[in-house]
Amino acid sequence: MSSDPEGLPPHPDLQRLARRGAEHLARFILTLADDDNGIGAYVRAFMAGDNVAETRKLLEAEMSDIREGEREYDYRHRRGDLHLRRVDHLLDAIELVVLPADPHAAFELVTQLIEGDGQVAEHAGDAWLQPTYERACELWLLAAKAVPTVEAERVRSRLSASDDYGLRGRLSDQSAGGRTGR
Repeated sequence: MSSDPEGLPPHPDLQRLARRGAEHLARFILTLADDDNGIGAYVRAFMAGDNVAETRKLLEAEMSDIREGEREYDYRHRRGDLHLRRVDHLLDAIELVVLPADPHAAFELVTQLIEGDGQVAEHAGDAWLQPTYERACELWLLAAKAVPTVEAERVRSRLSASDDYGLRGRLSDQSAGGRTGR
């Protein structure tokens, strides 16, 4: 096997990713740029790679954060934010990967995610859930256009009726607007 231009051995998924296209991959990479678990710093450094001074500044800031650590109070609150960020990454994957390929599967996945809002709320602690679940509801409404109207309305009614955390209001604001048919 030959090496790639950067001297790395070929990865078995290299061709698979290459088929996704540069813009699609760039959109995916941007979803990771704000992560604060080290991945974000790595992505931001990669994006700034054509400017060594900017890259160095980013990496020095990350090293400083690592050296300083964080207080227990800050850590506990950040954990809730990180848990919620995982939900955001699920939404990113559903929107960027599943929805274009299989809108019905996206509909089912977002439905499952919304149904789990109670458990997410328990794990997220003080994190602000509303923007994430508004986005989930928007994505659900988009995916619902690909399923029969009767099914979409049935699921929307069920989700709205069991909104114990007040995170699903966006679903009640409008009809699901699925497609006509069976």
